[in-house]
Amino acid sequence: MSWSALATGIDALIDADTGSGGLKEAGGANLIAGAYNTAAAQTAATPYIVFSNVSGPELKAFAKDAVRYTVQFDIYANKRTGSLKLTAITDRLRTVIDRVKPSLSGWTADKGQIVATRGPDADDEVMRMSLDWEVIVNKD
Repeated sequence: MSWSALATGIDALIDADTGSGGLKEAGGANLIAGAYNTAAAQTAATPYIVFSNVSGPELKAFAKDAVRYTVQFDIYANKRTGSLKLTAITDRLRTVIDRVKPSLSGWTADKGQIVATRGPDADDEVMRMSLDWEVIVNKD
């Protein structure tokens, strides 16, 4: 299982959250402007999510065809929209990754878990919150 395949599954998971209050709510009331694998463009509109591979794939000793990834989600919001927007996005992201497993061709993701939360941090213009999500992926 490659990072690229898992990243595609995560991106699809975020894009599919189109219900009321969703990250990509249908009808234009999106919580985020975009989600990006590894890095966002300098011109990316806030708020947005960047997800990246912190560690993995690590082979699991107890299972021949299982790997573990730790994925870091960084949630960025403009300081003017404040910490309420950052909190709403973080809470919704937690709900999405806790409730739904990414769809992966030939692999099945176990229910992941949040293993660390950091922030919010802020610079002159942007606030950031980070979540680390650990997930084990098994070959079908």
